[in-house]
Amino acid sequence: MSRHRSLARLRVVLAFAIGAVLVADGAALAIHGPATPASVLTRGEASAPSGNTSTTTAAPGDPAAVVTTTAPASLPGVPPTTRHPTSSIPTVPPVSPIPIPLPPKTTIPSLNIPVPPPTGLWPAWGPAPHQASRPILFTRDGSIDVINPDGMAMHQLASYGSHPSWSANGTQIVFRGPESTSSPCPTTDLYVMNADGTGQHRLPATPGTNLCADEREPSWSPDGARIAYIENGTNYPPGLYVVNTDGTGRRLVCACVSYPGQWDDGPSWSPDGTHLLFTAYEYGAVLYMIGVDGSGKTRLASHARSGHWSRNGDVIVFTYDGDNSDSAGIALLDRNGGVHRLTTPRPYVVSNSTPPWAQMDAFPQWAPDDSAIVFSSNRDHLDDASGHLELFVIKPDGTNVRKITSRPCCSTRSIDWPAW
Repeated sequence: MSRHRSLARLRVVLAFAIGAVLVADGAALAIHGPATPASVLTRGEASAPSGNTSTTTAAPGDPAAVVTTTAPASLPGVPPTTRHPTSSIPTVPPVSPIPIPLPPKTTIPSLNIPVPPPTGLWPAWGPAPHQASRPILFTRDGSIDVINPDGMAMHQLASYGSHPSWSANGTQIVFRGPESTSSPCPTTDLYVMNADGTGQHRLPATPGTNLCADEREPSWSPDGARIAYIENGTNYPPGLYVVNTDGTGRRLVCACVSYPGQWDDGPSWSPDGTHLLFTAYEYGAVLYMIGVDGSGKTRLASHARSGHWSRNGDVIVFTYDGDNSDSAGIALLDRNGGVHRLTTPRPYVVSNSTPPWAQMDAFPQWAPDDSAIVFSSNRDHLDDASGHLELFVIKPDGTNVRKITSRPCCSTRSIDWPAW
């Protein structure tokens, strides 16, 4: 009798346990729906079996809740959106400057670099705001074109213009527009267009600034709010200017020229948007740094031009004059005054005919992530009749030089003023 009572109790316990399992499975099915194999849904991926409804399944132990959202029926084709509770969003650490590998230091006597103070030639500004990944802009004999860094998909964006510059978010381009002859003297204004070449329009100017003026070499600020550019005209002092992107707030930063007929050259913003690089031609190119408010003008190098700050703020890439005025190379200047040569140009060779040309490597620009530098060079056309420029890309340590454009040997369409 005792044994029968024990068996009866065991049957009751087992029945109760099985019932509890069935109830739990039913509840889970009601909440989550049918089980999905792990190979179909992984951590963080979304499943949208129909329509615009999406569900995210968290991995076991993940505090993130499952949240389902549905796009409005009035917006067909809207991709599904998955939202997590605020508490489950990880905190993104601040962006740290990425060290740039540099070639060994060298000496270029003509540069005449000043002795840096203990704090460096310029402040440690840190990285610029995020720069969108984008193709390379360039000027090709009066038009503005674009090409991918691998040399593919080259096409024209504007049939006129030069000196293009990307906005930080990669959605717009500012450039020097066509020359106008409607005023008493030739005039060029700044223009803006979308990244695909549409929406081309003149940047609104304050009264009188588009009269007898050459506005050129614009550079978009890292925060996207301002544009620095060079103006050489008769109504206003020639020099370095800054203007808001809507054309208001035009202001002279520096009238930094030494004699009539010469103008400043090549502005480039510091990563934090407080300083500008520019070139003043003082019977020879001199690379300067100045505050956007016009203060703290500082000479960085003689016989140097077209400077461009790296996004991490530690290095400037620039063009230096070679053995004579016809040759030029690319070098780097670090905050401590160290010079790192990237290219060594071939000097001009005296000849009875036009070739051979002196080698000119010029107009360098950093990639948005500081991983490479684009520049113009005639190095592949030194011994033909054209001597025209092509685009090249080089690593900041001086390795992996490669040409990304290819023009016929005697084409007159030079490629220059790249912007990345």
